[in-house]
Amino acid sequence: NIWLTAMTTMVASPGDKMSVNLQALAFDPYSIADFINNLEQAGNFSRVELGAVSNRAQGQYSTFQFSVIAEYKKRVP
Repeated sequence: NIWLTAMTTMVASPGDKMSVNLQALAFDPYSIADFINNLEQAGNFSRVELGAVSNRAQGQYSTFQFSVIAEYKKRVP
């Protein structure tokens, strides 16, 4: 499972593309890998890059905090 904790977007120039920066938490690295793969397969996202991943304890659980940068392009039906 993935929990998004923050999302920012930036449009570099008028058009149908924007840069997306995601901050998220996961309980294991396999969930992160699945999330990245799903973004790459979605068709709307390109240049998907995984940023730094850090492991930290939260109460009795260990979580992985990570960031993803990607380019989003609106699909034309």
